[in-house]
Amino acid sequence: ERTETLDSIIQIMICYEDMSNFHEALAWCNKALEKSYNYNLLGIKSKYLFKLGKDDEGISLAEESMKIRGDICKKLNSQGASLGEQGKLEEALKLFNLVLEKDPENYAALENKVKALYSLERYLEVISVIDKFIIDVDSCNPEMLALKGIAVFELGKFLDADLWLYKYLTV
Repeated sequence: ERTETLDSIIQIMICYEDMSNFHEALAWCNKALEKSYNYNLLGIKSKYLFKLGKDDEGISLAEESMKIRGDICKKLNSQGASLGEQGKLEEALKLFNLVLEKDPENYAALENKVKALYSLERYLEVISVIDKFIIDVDSCNPEMLALKGIAVFELGKFLDADLWLYKYLTV
């Protein structure tokens, strides 16, 4: 009897996708979901359903995939915040990074990551992370502006610090 691993099933699924044989790719995706029911595979299955013109099923699965991903990210972010409150900042950072791998625009995780880095006095990283997600100074969390200003100050860039702290005070 032949036993297929999840990896081998996914590789076969990808081969069928590459050949634009979405019926077979979908069949192999279903086999993969039997072994590992997760939001990534649900998203892939949704894509195959759209390719096959089954839009209603595709939308339903896409929504389920996003809900599962959101629930996982929310839980990991909450666990990270709890670790941060306990002073376990490096462990908290690992969880925030996991959330951001799954959802790069998760602002709660970004803010928690900034706070942990700030507490660890890793000011260059604070600035780098804040710069990645502050798109509109007027609509961002003012606390992030303050943390950037203080981080810049700690690095001895006093004029830049004044600018960021002024933005914080005027938002």
